[in-house]
Amino acid sequence: MSETNLASANLEFQKSFDASLQPAEELRRSPETQAEVERIGKADTYFTLDRDTELFDWLDDQRDAKLCGYVASATGSGLLKASQLYRTQYVKRRGTLLEIPATVIYAEIHQHGGPTDLYCSIMEEIGHPLAHVGTLRDLRSRAWGTLKGYGVKILIVGNADYLTLEAFNELIDVFTKLRIPVILVGTYYLDDNILERKSLPYVRVHDSFL
Repeated sequence: MSETNLASANLEFQKSFDASLQPAEELRRSPETQAEVERIGKADTYFTLDRDTELFDWLDDQRDAKLCGYVASATGSGLLKASQLYRTQYVKRRGTLLEIPATVIYAEIHQHGGPTDLYCSIMEEIGHPLAHVGTLRDLRSRAWGTLKGYGVKILIVGNADYLTLEAFNELIDVFTKLRIPVILVGTYYLDDNILERKSLPYVRVHDSFL
């Protein structure tokens, strides 16, 4: 076989090999259909299941009884989305601000999870213009005053796995001094590796979020 024919054969083989790497379903779709599939896949939707109804009933009970607690599930199970959905059933937004009264606050921790990050997340959720301004003492005072002013009845904290011991203690103070129950939401790591720690500094955390 000449070098020209060999190069041509190699090119055809490479094309067929690249095509074989694509999902078979995509090969059968028209460009229009594929575009629609991709659009639907990016849609931010959530379908409520029976487990969500049970979760919402439990959250109602915790709120009314003024009890703290935690919910843990596998990563990607939709627990964070369900927690946000619970908030929307009780609180409406007007632009970036929550309408008063805002009886349910859902704050999600993204990284680090120290006390400053915790209060910034809470203030961001509320839409406070000074969410990132001031010292920890300033943020704590501002957040506590805002929670009281908005009539918050329950505070839900998503990605609670990221919280530090200091942040956990801040949440316990929110409960003991403001009488606002706090619900931690996270993965099984929250349950198995944080709340069940036997070390003395975590005894208060364990006893607060049974």
